[in-house]
Amino acid sequence: MALIFEKKAMTNQTFTYPHQDEIVFTTKPSNWINAPLYAVCLAVAIVFPLSLLLLAYKVIEISCWKFEFRAQTIVEKQGVFSVKQTENHYFRIKSVSLEKPFLYRLVGLAILKIETSDYAKPQLILNGIANAEAVHRFLKQKTYEGRKTEKVREFDFFR
Repeated sequence: MALIFEKKAMTNQTFTYPHQDEIVFTTKPSNWINAPLYAVCLAVAIVFPLSLLLLAYKVIEISCWKFEFRAQTIVEKQGVFSVKQTENHYFRIKSVSLEKPFLYRLVGLAILKIETSDYAKPQLILNGIANAEAVHRFLKQKTYEGRKTEKVREFDFFR
């Protein structure tokens, strides 16, 4: 099974070959999602220099947040001092929506919202990721393959 991705600005993504539960690729949110906060911190830093600590913490927080797309699951790792890791299986994905706000479009980013039937994390939001269209297609393909392999059908009884 060959995965084909466009070669557009994949700055925060690394790709490996898929095996049983090895990482297929990883992505990280961009620091652009906190750009307004960075601007405010830099403006306030003239009067209140401790705001630079908040700026540094937010940069480190974004750099410690990543999404790993494995052969059968999506793993979100987030946290600076204490790390929280959540895992969602592809066959549990109900829908994937792609949003491109105006400011994100200027820098080539998007938001992927993944709605799942998982109780631990019913909605997974990939905020500020590059090459979101390729990730969106990958998720649709893996959802179909996961449901076919696990012989799972999605039913909504209470909607």
